[in-house]
Formats: sequence, structure tokens, C-alpha cells
Amino acid sequence: LYFNEDLNAIIRRPPSGDSYERLIEANRVMEIFSMNAYSFDSLDYYTVLYGFNGKVYTSWINDRYNFSSIRKHSWFPKIRRKNGKILWVSTFNDRSGYGEDKNVFSAARLMKDYYSDKPLGVLLLNVDEKVIRNTYQNALGEGHHIYVVDQTGRIVSDSNSARLGQSIAGDKNWRQIHQHHAGSFIEVKKKRKVLYSYLPITKVGWVLVEEVSVDRLLAPVKQKMEFLISSLLIFCLMFGLIFSYALARRISLPIKKLHYSMQEVEGGNLDAVSEINSSDEIGDLSNGFNQMVKKIQYLLKDLQEQGRLKRRIELEFLQAEINPHFLYNTLTSIRFMVEMGRNEDAQAMLLSLGRLLRKTIGNSDEFITIREEIGILKDYILIQQVRYPDKFEVRFQIPEELLDYQIPKLILQPMVENAIFHGIEPKDTKGLIVITGKLQEDGLVIKVSDDGVGMTKEQLKALWQMDKPSEQTFSKIGVINVHERLVLNFGPAYGLKIDSVVSQGTTAWLRLPVEIIPAKDGGLVENHDCG
Repeated sequence: LYFNEDLNAIIRRPPSGDSYERLIEANRVMEIFSMNAYSFDSLDYYTVLYGFNGKVYTSWINDRYNFSSIRKHSWFPKIRRKNGKILWVSTFNDRSGYGEDKNVFSAARLMKDYYSDKPLGVLLLNVDEKVIRNTYQNALGEGHHIYVVDQTGRIVSDSNSARLGQSIAGDKNWRQIHQHHAGSFIEVKKKRKVLYSYLPITKVGWVLVEEVSVDRLLAPVKQKMEFLISSLLIFCLMFGLIFSYALARRISLPIKKLHYSMQEVEGGNLDAVSEINSSDEIGDLSNGFNQMVKKIQYLLKDLQEQGRLKRRIELEFLQAEINPHFLYNTLTSIRFMVEMGRNEDAQAMLLSLGRLLRKTIGNSDEFITIREEIGILKDYILIQQVRYPDKFEVRFQIPEELLDYQIPKLILQPMVENAIFHGIEPKDTKGLIVITGKLQEDGLVIKVSDDGVGMTKEQLKALWQMDKPSEQTFSKIGVINVHERLVLNFGPAYGLKIDSVVSQGTTAWLRLPVEIIPAKDGGLVENHDCG
């Protein structure tokens, strides 16, 4: 009924002056009440809807109800404070129910406007107190007294109907009965021992109490009474265990979820979120944990961004530090070619030097395509081949579909430079440098190999420990810088590896992840030779 849209709309509308319209509304409300009654046909109850606008509807035709009568009850202000939650009203005498005096208890609820959340009225389901009494009436034996009390000690139902509405809050036993768990105790009442057994009805906040004379229990059939008491205690114990288990699970389950989320974060998963939405202390811990993880994510992201910025600045600084000996030797070679009349060679070398400087110093991008990196490399190779004529040859064997993958800038030039000066230059015969590229399951692998003199383990170790490249190099970007940039950009799974065999040559592998979608056109590009 509370969620019925038609009922909400009817009580929301102001009273109509048209008697026919009022009759239509009343019939519709009766129809809604009747449909709901089929769900609880075993209960003796009736429904009343009080509207704050003066409308009153009941589940039967009765003009004796009016809104002013409900305001006289002490529980009426509590309905508003419940703000839409059910208020269980203890038994009271309803003289305007079925046209006769009736002791009823009620489930009361504040009805609100669907759209504005404004209070519209009060919905009452009044149930005959006998409905409760009949549930335990058959269990009554001689000397048994059963009753139900609410949280204030007021009697809701009693096997002795004369006690309805009375309060036991002043009794000395009330404090022990008014607890949140089942139990029993024996108390002397009117000079005789009485067994009190009580069981909370948690959903409504009431307590079921049974009083039994101990003498009458033990005198006739002591054995049967012991069995009955044992059964009752077992029932209470089982109820307590179930309640305790439910309570413990309610407390421990969120803690386990939070602990699991913490383990996820401890394992490195910073996307883990604690999905606990309770408003208790565990919920506060969950919210604090989520805020902490977000802060860590922000700090890590900021730290990574600062690291990238630092690496970019370092790269720009190293690019700007072109080795003056390289420039001097290159310009000297150009001057000699001009003096010897080799103007075309001088022009080609000068153009290569200009492009090389423009692409390295003039371009601040940290990542470029393999195609652009090869362009830089070819200009560098041309310059070195003029300085060392017929000394070496360079071959490119990189598939066309890989040329548009992005890689960190200036990672191939130091490898070729190392091959020239540590492998080919000391060799008596012409050398060969081969640059290949291959896409594997775990990333992109670029290999630079030469057939030079090779290096011993000590020489290879010294190469890795070299802080600054030699004066022959193009820039101050060396082997260590290439490896560190790959690791910092992509993680420890990627980087540079160098193997060398004396008199056979040296091979360098650069392993890095795929950064962009490759171009659609395929085909193997082989023997882009320089030399």
C-alpha cells in the first residue's frame, strides 16, 4: 500500500467539493485495500488512511473516523519522527473500528509524496489483539501466564485480557526481561516461585514473556516438566547461537572484505576498492582506506609525471650537448672535401649534419617512430662513412609494418656508434653492421649486431660502467642512458642487453613494448644499406 501510486495520488489531491468525485475516490481506495487484503486473508485486521488534508479512508464503509481522533494518541508524534519507517503501536482500544470496542495493535507509517517527499498522511494497519493471543492460547496450561510487552513495558497482548494496556515497567523483573536476548529466571511472586521465560521479538521490539508456577510444573509430572524446561533452554540457546552467528557475521564480513582490499593494495593493485557502504566504524575505515588509495594513486601518478619530465629535460640537455670533437672532425672533413674539389660529397655531408642537428637538438619529442629514428641514423652513418671510407657497411632489416611503432628517441644511434668505435674501427678489414626488428609476444625487439673485433668481459663491464662517452661520440647519450630510459619508461621487464665474443663481434638487444598501432601497409624492408 505504501508504494501504490494510485493511493499516493488520491491522498495527495486536496478534498473535492464534488460528492461524486469523492465517491469515485473512496471506491478506488476500497478496491486497493481489498486487493491488499488477499495477501493477509488469515489476519483479522482493517486498514485506515488518514490524510493531513482531512481525507480519511478505511477498508470498510465507516463515517465515524476523523483525523482529529488520531492526534490524541501519544504515539502520533513518533510516526513523523520515524520519517517513513514502520512504527509498531502497542494495543489500544479502538471504539471506531468495526463499530464496536476492539483492542488492536497497529503498524503505522508516514505516507509521503513520491515527488516532493512531503508528508501526506498516516497509513494504519490495525490488527485485532486476539491474532497474537490465539497463537499462544492453545499452549496455555494450568498455571501458565503468557503476555507480550513493548519496549516501554506496556502490555500488548495478554492471556488475561484485563491486563491489556497496563505497564510492568515498574516491576522489579522488568529490567531483567527488557534485554536483547532470550533467557529465563525464577522469581518469588506472592510467596511462590515463578519461572519467567522471555524471548525478544526483534522485528517489532517486543518481548514474549511466559510466567509458570514452579510448584505446579514440578508437582504433577516432574519428568515432563524437566523435559519442557530443557527444550525451552535448548530453543533459547539455539536462538542465541543463531543471533550471535548473524551478529558476528555482520561484523566480521565487512572486516574480511576490507582486509582483502588491503591485501590487494599490498600486492600492488592500486585499483582495489573497498565496497563497504555502512555508516558504522567499519564504513568509516572503508571510506578512509579508499581515500588513502586514491591519494597514493595521485601521488604515484604525480611522481611518474615528474620522472617523465625529469627524463625529458635530461634528454634535451644531453641532446644539446653535442660533442664538440664530433662537430670539429665533421667540419674538418667537409673542408678537406671542398679543398679537394669533392663538392657534391661535401654538400651531402653538410646536409646530413644539418638534418642530424635539427632532428636531435631541434626536436624535443621524447618518443619518435622507428622510421624517424632510422632517418637520424642514416644521416649519422653517412657522416661516419665519409670519415672512414670503405670501412663498414650498415644494413637495415626491419619490416615495413614496424616502422610506425614509437620508440624513445636516440636509442639506436648510440648502439651503432658503439659498434663502429668498439667493433669495426679496430678491425683490419671492412665490417658489417646489421639492424633488425621483430615483433614478439612480449614486445618489440630491435637487434644491432656487428662482425667487429668483439669485447672481453672486462671491456664489456667497463662499457656498462662508463659514465661519459668518449670524445669520438656524437653526443653524451651513452649505453647506460639508453638502458635506464627504457627501464624508467616501461619497467624492469624491458631494457638493453649486450653480448660480445672476441674476434666474432657484438650484439645488442633492445626490448620495449608496442606503443602505437602500426601502419596498415606491410612488407619486409630489407637491405636499406648504407655503404
